[in-house]
Amino acid sequence: MQAHPDSRIVAAERMKDGVFIEFDDGTCALFSSSLLRDTLPKASKYGIAPDFNNPSSRFSAENLLSPLGPEHPKKQGTGWGRMKSRPVVNNRKTPATPLRNERWREAKRPRNRLAGGYGKPVHPLLVPIPIGAWLASLVFDIASRAGGPPHLLYVASYWLLGIGIVVAIVAAASGFLDLLQVPAGTHALRFGLVHMGLNLTALTLYIGDFLLRWVWSSGEGGVPAGLIVLSAIAFALLAVAGHMGGILAYRYGVRVADESTQRLAYGASARGEK
Repeated sequence: MQAHPDSRIVAAERMKDGVFIEFDDGTCALFSSSLLRDTLPKASKYGIAPDFNNPSSRFSAENLLSPLGPEHPKKQGTGWGRMKSRPVVNNRKTPATPLRNERWREAKRPRNRLAGGYGKPVHPLLVPIPIGAWLASLVFDIASRAGGPPHLLYVASYWLLGIGIVVAIVAAASGFLDLLQVPAGTHALRFGLVHMGLNLTALTLYIGDFLLRWVWSSGEGGVPAGLIVLSAIAFALLAVAGHMGGILAYRYGVRVADESTQRLAYGASARGEK
């Protein structure tokens, strides 16, 4: 299969045996220096000539080829064709070897209808609710000790904790369904397990906080300092877990539609998926 006619180079990595090139349509290939030189005259056919002919571009022919040294007789690529390749990662020491399957695409598909549709996951729809509820609860906790009406703020904080816990349990269930789609033995799965562990730890702390307020504190004089500290620790864990969730989605592409689907939204008259 050939690269998309409008493909442009978005990343290039100098390897021992040539250059590993990534195009904006998601295709990748490893070219030997000799093959790359042979292919340069045909570059305009594939809409990427500006990259090679622009001296100021970091993907110019001079920048790509000059550091490679002698030509390698063994050709590592197949022209400007599509090759199934490893997902692009930040660890540039990882060998640029082709993948023999497309297991990473599994993480983009919903486990079942409870997890939402393709490109329409339920998990990110739910997670802002407990985050907002628990942040507001922490603010009310502090305000109850800083001159605000203590009992009123205590009651409001208590109910915000409860709302956050209920929605967080549902969000955790939907997130677990998404995690089941991530292929075993991958860095994305290990990363996702840490994300899940931090979230469950924070949820456990919030449940404990909620129960302690129910059986121990009347709210007179505001929220006890110990419970405020407990909420702050739980929210700190939640913030770290939330950041990791963003990486899972926006860097590793878990439950994110592939680029061929995303491209539909940028055409002049293309229609996206319903």
